[in-house]
Amino acid sequence: MIGRQFDIEASYTFEDIVGRTRVNLISVVTPKGFMMKLMFLMVGPLGKRAGCKALEKELASLKEKVEGHPA
Repeated sequence: MIGRQFDIEASYTFEDIVGRTRVNLISVVTPKGFMMKLMFLMVGPLGKRAGCKALEKELASLKEKVEGHPA
């Protein structure tokens, strides 16, 4: 995705794991312009930490749903 303030490049890979599928997402955000680069530099670590916490919460929710259903 190409935008005025930043570009986002994303790629998905799929792996077969014993009859299941693992989906991996890798995304790279490239800021444009001095102010956007400065903002990304300052806010980046905070966003990364928030993203990790959100991912942990989502994975815990999925684990609860899977454990609640019989196989």
